[in-house]
This record gives sequence, C-alpha cells and structure tokens, in this order.
Amino acid sequence: MALPDYKGGSIVNLMSSIEKSFGGRPKYPVLRSLEPKSLKSKNTILIVVDGMGYNFLMKHGKNTLLKENIKSKITSTFPSTTASAAMMFYFGVPAQQHGLTGWHVYLKEIGMISTPLPYITKYGKFPLSKVFDPKKMYNQKSFYEKIRAKSYVILDKSILNSETTKAVVKKAKKIRCSGINGMFRQILNVSKKPGRKFIYAYTGELDGFAHDRGVESRQSLRFLRKFDRLLKNLKSNLEDSTVIITSDHGLVDVRKIDIEHDKKFMDCLSMPLSGDARAVYCFVRPSKVKEFERHVKTRLSRYCELHRSEDILRKNYFGLFKPNPQLRGRIGDYTLIFKKNYSPKSDHVAEHAGTSEDEMYVPLIILER
Repeated sequence: MALPDYKGGSIVNLMSSIEKSFGGRPKYPVLRSLEPKSLKSKNTILIVVDGMGYNFLMKHGKNTLLKENIKSKITSTFPSTTASAAMMFYFGVPAQQHGLTGWHVYLKEIGMISTPLPYITKYGKFPLSKVFDPKKMYNQKSFYEKIRAKSYVILDKSILNSETTKAVVKKAKKIRCSGINGMFRQILNVSKKPGRKFIYAYTGELDGFAHDRGVESRQSLRFLRKFDRLLKNLKSNLEDSTVIITSDHGLVDVRKIDIEHDKKFMDCLSMPLSGDARAVYCFVRPSKVKEFERHVKTRLSRYCELHRSEDILRKNYFGLFKPNPQLRGRIGDYTLIFKKNYSPKSDHVAEHAGTSEDEMYVPLIILER
C-alpha cells in the first residue's frame, strides 16, 4: 500500500510550489523537491500525462528525455483517479477540499449518483446540469484565480467546452487542440506570447490506451515514444521556459471480481455502489451493518480491504485540513480498497484509483530551456 504524501511529496504540493512562485498563498506545503524560487522562467509549463505512472516510465522509458530528466518520485492523491487527482490540478487542493471522490459521486443534494467529469447522471446519462448547478459541484476557488499571472489551459477539443471545464478553468484562457501533436504546437505558440505566464496542458491518450488495451500494450508504448519525440522538438524550440511533466496516477492490469452479482453483498446496501474502479464506496442499511462486515471479511477479504469511511477520512487519505462540507455524504459508510490487481466488474483491461505503487507513484520531470 502506498498513500499520498500531502505534507510535501505529492502532486498537491507540486501545485503549491507553482502557486507560490506566482505570488499565491497555497493551502498545502510546497513540494520538497521543487523550490518555488526556482521557477523564474518567462513560461512555467505544466504538462499532465494522464495514466503515466512512475513505475511504468522507469520500466519502459529507456533512452527517453522523460526518464533522463526525472527529478523525483511523488504521489498522487486518494483515490488515485482522474476525477480526484486530475481535478486537483484545477484547484490546487485534493478531494478533502474539492469533494470529487471518484468517477461516480453520490449527491445527496439531489438524491442520485452522478458522473461529474462528463457531468451526467450515472444511470440514464441525463445531463446533470439540468438538475444540479456546476457551481455547486465545483465550489472551490480555481487555481487560476489564485495566481498572479496570465494563464492558459490547453485541452483536447473533446473536453474543452464541457460543463466541467467551464466551471473550473475560470479566468484562464482556453486553447483548443487535437491530439498530442496539436497540444505541443499550441504549447509552443502560447509560449511566444509576451509576459510571464503559466501554461497547463493535458492529454488523456495514454490513459485511454491503457484502459482499452493494457498498461504495456503496443499502443501505450508507442504513445510514450511519440510523446518523447514531440517533447524533444518542443524543448529545442522553446525560449526561457521551465517544463514540468507529471501525471495524475498510474494504472494496473486488472482481474475482475463481479461483486454486483453477489446477492448477499448487494442486499446489505441502501443504494448502488459509487466511487471508482478500485476504491468503492458502500452505503449500508443500518440493519445490515454486522452482516455486511461479516460478509466482506469472510467472502471478499482476499480481494479487498474493508475500511470505515470515517476512519480513512480521519487518517487523511483524502487530504489535510478542514474537509469540504459535502465530503462525508459522498464517501458512504464503508470504503473497499481493492488489493493486488483486483477490481469490481469492469469493461477495462487496466484500472486505477487504488493504493498500489503502480497507481499511486507518478514522476516529477523537469526540463529547463
């Protein structure tokens, strides 16, 4: 098990270092391996490669610019998933404050389970904006409102104008791209604009290949090599820039355990499961608590760890400091964290959100030009 290091060794602390370098006052400590005063370039460019775990890069990054410039190994957040970790890059704080606890989130305000990133309901795929204002979902101050700098966010055209993007980007200028070729072109274009600035770019392609084909699939490895080639070209053309590359999480190829067809288990629940692929929240009927605990400990203990959700909240899995007022209502009574490479029934070859080293550790890569 690997847990987030919110006191100076996580992607949250990376954002604190960037925030402080631009005159902000971060809530979390700065990253131990990145002093804010070192970020003096005209351009600070942060590229987030969704799904690029540290172990994956160490194993498959031989002779790449990426591996050669790893500064340190840092942690993701809990859960180690895009909904929680990647969204942190828009707020500078983890789920403890922003309240997105996984791909599927129970909203007691409207009595249903939502899928926040595409901003739809889990069942029926109904537009969530019809019943729940995105401003209430994303009630934190945007990272781009905390820093004293021109900010640019470069995203693929498929997500650039989503309800979520509009709600979290705020005053940053949105830049459209198509694929990683387009992303790198736009980074270079924006870097030439006058004035000191912060440029954020995100790609979800590697995560998609790993989900569909596997962590070490031909498509995943081909993406890594292509990304590195484009990065070398970018570096040779940049001026007065610091490029920081990291990820929101890694992945593991999974073995599927179909707990949703375990009748005794499901009969104990007061609503469907929520959360993510390898960190699942269970809302349990009060009359079934003992039966639920006994069943998980005897029938499912091989596959998952059983935690009282209040306990992992108290142990700072989700972050430090005062929690979002809605957080407790979104993490259920119990949390199942899946062991080894097990996952509840999934259509994906690889998954994430758990606490294995492959999922939790991501690289901190820094290039200066």
